[in-house]
Amino acid sequence: MGYLGYALMECVSAKEFWDRLSPENTIIPPPARFIYRGQKDAMWGLTPSVLRDGSRIINGMLSGGQIGFDLQVYGELRLLEEFAKNCDSIGLRLPNDSIEFRQNILNNEKLDDYYLGRKPWPGSDLIDFMALAQHHRVPTRLLDWTRRSYVAAYFAAADALRNNHDGNMAVWILNTMGLAGLYPKIQLIDAPGSTSANLAAQSGLFTLVPEKGYRGQALKNRNLEEEFYTEAGPRLWKLTLPAKLAGDVLELCALYSISAATLFPGYDGAAIAVQDSIAQWQRPRS
Repeated sequence: MGYLGYALMECVSAKEFWDRLSPENTIIPPPARFIYRGQKDAMWGLTPSVLRDGSRIINGMLSGGQIGFDLQVYGELRLLEEFAKNCDSIGLRLPNDSIEFRQNILNNEKLDDYYLGRKPWPGSDLIDFMALAQHHRVPTRLLDWTRRSYVAAYFAAADALRNNHDGNMAVWILNTMGLAGLYPKIQLIDAPGSTSANLAAQSGLFTLVPEKGYRGQALKNRNLEEEFYTEAGPRLWKLTLPAKLAGDVLELCALYSISAATLFPGYDGAAIAVQDSIAQWQRPRS
């Protein structure tokens, strides 16, 4: 387990998967505080969306050349600026917004502190805005988690079913007890529920590993699990299940009123729930 950075638990049935995720069945004895993340593909690491696929998102925005630390940071802030511009166009309020925030923080001309290694990217003054963007599907450095294990199960299963994934899906489980003291590089971002209705409904929070670098420096792009390579005992677990059983997991979620409609309050969530139902009706039955 040590070289992986996590402990692997493989399930063979939806019932086993569900029971292992029950809040009544703690992985280790208390005291512990668990957070959860669902992914449709168990082969994926814990990589923030804006750093996946060799920074494909940033490569598409910038023309040619190797994407290093400075261009990556530039591109990430460009995405946030674009989100702010579109919010402005329809009169949506942004967290901690002010003239100073626009001029000195959300501004690609003010990146020297990051390029010269004075402070790590992203700065704390961007986190609330970044959390809002992340929960509305803008790629950022934040990694989504939830305090509710069955919510993570829903996200893993729904994504696997919609995409006809034929491998294993996974729920990651992280014990955050004592995390700040032992792993100061890993930040646990507990954004206010008022940041986003989606965030509140999903009991969402984030992890963040800020990166300090210089102009022209290569990207590190480490997965979160790599931070635990030297952990003496398990702190991070990966619970897997064959994705062909995703429909069975969604049926269990429905019994607990966990669906896109409850996790994305509004018309969009209701519509996503319809798409989930269509995927359920069309799935092969054993």
